[in-house]
Amino acid sequence: MSLLLDALNKADQERKRNEATPGIDSNHENIIDHSARNKSLVIAALAIGFVILLAAIYWLGQRSATTTPIATATNPSAKTAKSQQHASMAAKSSVANVSQESISSTANSDTSEDSVASLYQQNAQAQNSNATLTISPPQTDSPATPTTEPVTTTEQTTAAPTSITQFANLPDLHDLPSQVLEKIPSLNYSEHNYNSNGGSVKINGNIQHPNDQLAGGVVIDKILEDGMILHVGNYAFKMHALNSWINM
Repeated sequence: MSLLLDALNKADQERKRNEATPGIDSNHENIIDHSARNKSLVIAALAIGFVILLAAIYWLGQRSATTTPIATATNPSAKTAKSQQHASMAAKSSVANVSQESISSTANSDTSEDSVASLYQQNAQAQNSNATLTISPPQTDSPATPTTEPVTTTEQTTAAPTSITQFANLPDLHDLPSQVLEKIPSLNYSEHNYNSNGGSVKINGNIQHPNDQLAGGVVIDKILEDGMILHVGNYAFKMHALNSWINM
């Protein structure tokens, strides 16, 4: 038991020596705690920096809110211009679509006869570019002798026709039935010369006169001032001067 007490006393003495606890007789010095002071300065600096940061954020937010309305006010027509541009583009697109549909429907409605007629007109214009039309005054075998006898109505009505318009009952070449048109060859009508003795025409490069027969059994009956009268088989028809016929 005594050994245990001695061990405890020694341990207590050893602990006291290690702690070096000052006693009444020890020298006491004033120790200033600088760590607390430094912590206060750091906290104050952080608080000031946080306040400055909040002030900067608030100032930037106010500036942004002020700049946006000003920009919108200075350019109020921006959205309107864009809307007008989109509307204009949509209108142009719709007009283009309508035009394309109209052109497509028109092209689809054309028949083969219209195509042939268009080709005929182009060929006829090309062939007639060098065509000539000559109308000579009526020729007589002897000089006219003055007479005092009045001209009777009978003589006026029996005068020879001079224009194809006087043959209203005859169809034009293009109005003949299709089976008849197939028999008529191409006629390049390039020259027309009229006079009271009958005149002449140039068909397919050859000079022809009344009663001459062309290719395909076509016969020239009369040459008038503005055209000629022809027939093929039992079909008589008229043809305007310098109007060629292309058999497609």
